[in-house]
Amino acid sequence: MYLQTRRVRPCGSRDGSRISAHGKLYVQAIILWLAFALVARDARAQEPCDLCAQNWLFILGAGGRTGSTTALSMFRLVPHVELTGEHQGVLNGQYEMYKRLAKMRHTSVASAGPRLDMDGFRCVTQELVRVMVFGKRRASEQSQTRIVGFKEIAYTSWHMLSFLKFTFPCSRWIFSVREKLDVPVKSNFNATRLRLEWGKQRLLADCVHKAFPNTIFRLAVEQLSVQVYNDALHHLLGVRNCSFKGILSANLDGKFSREPDTEALREKQTERARREYIDGDCDLSNVSFRLSSEHLEQNRVLWYALNAEYQSRLRNQT
Repeated sequence: MYLQTRRVRPCGSRDGSRISAHGKLYVQAIILWLAFALVARDARAQEPCDLCAQNWLFILGAGGRTGSTTALSMFRLVPHVELTGEHQGVLNGQYEMYKRLAKMRHTSVASAGPRLDMDGFRCVTQELVRVMVFGKRRASEQSQTRIVGFKEIAYTSWHMLSFLKFTFPCSRWIFSVREKLDVPVKSNFNATRLRLEWGKQRLLADCVHKAFPNTIFRLAVEQLSVQVYNDALHHLLGVRNCSFKGILSANLDGKFSREPDTEALREKQTERARREYIDGDCDLSNVSFRLSSEHLEQNRVLWYALNAEYQSRLRNQT
């Protein structure tokens, strides 16, 4: 017994010999829609990332022993804030790479290639910092994190601050500085060099803070108080419904505290310190560091003008 077969008519045809005019229009519409969808997908893939999508916070020490580690310890206690510590200034290398690529002129076959995609490079740099901050915990941590960033003492120079401003245009900064330079220095530090760094980098931090008081905060190690930290928490970061009630002082007075050996121990230590030093249930739901395009352009113009002012103040100081 054989299966009985018959000719299957194409959709929209009556006799199987051709597609109706209405059917042709329908098929053409589907093809056009698919083509448009593919073009739109490719266009989205080529768009640069949103440089202001993340709330970036950088704690920048104006030299070593300025209280930057204490600031890191304090703000890491805030729920949904993920900050990493010093990382040997690796973004200095990223800046050098950017500078070399930006200067390249592809004038011969040997050096053939496109000009540097500036926005693409900034996107890659932001991605690098995310990898540094989250490590292998990114899949579980990033979606819950409202503020992300780092602490570093190797970036308080004009060229590196410019690079950070260029790469993280909506970021907020906390400068830790020393007001007094004639303080005792531990024997394992070069006292003369350290005091010169304190003075020069404080001058730069003050200059930048004066120009951008709403997005940059200044912490002087001699004037640390619970109120100062709460001012940064509420006004710079926009955190609501909680306050600091003490200062983690393990790193003050020239001391160094150790990080727990495992992630589980770190979480336990953080939770214990959070109960001790934070009062209230922190609300970060409305935290947003995003700036309008007009504001970003104003900042760009102001930053270039600021360079001349800083160089003038530096000459007057010396």
